[in-house]
Amino acid sequence: MAATNSALSFDPHAFAGRRSQPVHAEYIAGEIESTGVSYEDYGRMHSYTGARPIYRHKAIPSWAFNTAQLRELIVHFMERRVGHRTPQKGQQAERLQRAKAQLVATAPRLTDLLTNLCREYVEVKKQDPTDPRVRELEVEIANIDTQLLFINKAELLIAGVVFRSYRLGENSVEVGKAVGIKPTHVRMLLHRLNLMWNKLPEYVAAAPAAAERKARRDAAAVARAEKKAEVYKTKQAATEVTACTV
Repeated sequence: MAATNSALSFDPHAFAGRRSQPVHAEYIAGEIESTGVSYEDYGRMHSYTGARPIYRHKAIPSWAFNTAQLRELIVHFMERRVGHRTPQKGQQAERLQRAKAQLVATAPRLTDLLTNLCREYVEVKKQDPTDPRVRELEVEIANIDTQLLFINKAELLIAGVVFRSYRLGENSVEVGKAVGIKPTHVRMLLHRLNLMWNKLPEYVAAAPAAAERKARRDAAAVARAEKKAEVYKTKQAATEVTACTV
């Protein structure tokens, strides 16, 4: 395999202003060079404009092309989604299933809320279509609908957004159309994933400290329970002595 020079980079402006047109001719070294296409030929041609390449403002993160890192990030995202602040016990598959079960458990509450909002939306719109509450309800209904969609296939949705955005090079509009969410949600999801990956070392490092705090809380709870039991026994003994004296 030929060696590659990592110092080389592509300059998108290297050929700025030198793009050839369909009908084009130049005088070079005493000779005329052209595309061989006349204006009459071009008038009978069908032109097609392809999509421009995507130039990203930020570098593509390492986890986007590393399957092991992406798997850990998805599990971490799911656990944080259901409120866990530290990594849970077990293998990645077990952690993912537990987090998904907790996430799915919130679906009935969201479904009831969505039903009530839809009912209110119909009533308000019948009374006055220009009421500002109509627009507010539309936004709330759309947000809850997206949450329900995410709950039903969260890990698949995350993997699909990452794969299409980074590995296929699609923009947020194309990705959103393919997976069934809005482009803004695609960009927001990628942004949150990147933030979580940057904070993942802190998340993992917090696990021992959290376990130690939990152990201290459990020990303190046991001590309080033992003290209460001892106080109760003392009171019972005092009551029995008083009864015997009487």
